[in-house]
Amino acid sequence: MGITGNVTQTGDGSNIIGVDNSTINVDNKKFETKIELQTNIINFYESKEIQYNNYITNLYNELDKIEIPNKETYEKKLDNWLTGWRKLDSNSREYLISGEYFYECLEKSQGIDDYSPFVLQFCRVIENQIGILFKGLETKYDNLNLDTNTRNQQFAEVNRNSLLGDPKGGIADLVNFCKNENNFRSDNKFSFSKKIIILKGLSETHQKNWSLIQFINSYLDSFLDRNTILVLSYIEKIDLMRSKYRNASAHSGILTKEDALIFRKLMTEEILLVWVKGLK
Repeated sequence: MGITGNVTQTGDGSNIIGVDNSTINVDNKKFETKIELQTNIINFYESKEIQYNNYITNLYNELDKIEIPNKETYEKKLDNWLTGWRKLDSNSREYLISGEYFYECLEKSQGIDDYSPFVLQFCRVIENQIGILFKGLETKYDNLNLDTNTRNQQFAEVNRNSLLGDPKGGIADLVNFCKNENNFRSDNKFSFSKKIIILKGLSETHQKNWSLIQFINSYLDSFLDRNTILVLSYIEKIDLMRSKYRNASAHSGILTKEDALIFRKLMTEEILLVWVKGLK
């Protein structure tokens, strides 16, 4: 920095303070007097101070140009690729926004290759929406105030007719769900995977004329297009999301950027778009 390095003195003064006839060398640069050296040092630091102040000023100018991401930033991004996303439940909307934020942060990061936070938030959107579906079904069925005999007759009708047409057990699970008024509130007896099995059963039996199925179809028709959402091929995509991505991100798995890109395509083009489209 100009004044660092070897300092030597020649001349007849052993103490340079007040001695004007000494020659002082700093980094091989010769100063004839102490005053000349002091002046040079002052000029050096003043120039550095100006440079520093200019640097700080330029830095703040650049910072002012940076748009600090906020919630509205990600809402606009969602508007661009998921028209109608605001129809989703409030929690689902928050999961989408935070998911977009996590994805952007991870994409810009260096050396971080676990995209689980982003993946989990997007999975929670569908998990939450399906949970709402079942909670509403439970409430609606309870509000029918059917006597025990009528309920049992409905359950028996479904059980009799679904023995051969329900290989995955979805309709049998649905019967058990409707039998227990605390299934959703306890939130233990019917896991996300179990609810998906039930949806698969519903997708395969939606044209049956059983009393319980007719009631469920009427309920579903009130707020979603059953022909869009309750389609077996679509439910199987949700099950793929659950088994391959949701479980890994929620537990001990590592989901790389490559995994995240495949997952994002699945969610944005084949799952979330269809779900939003199917909501009334």
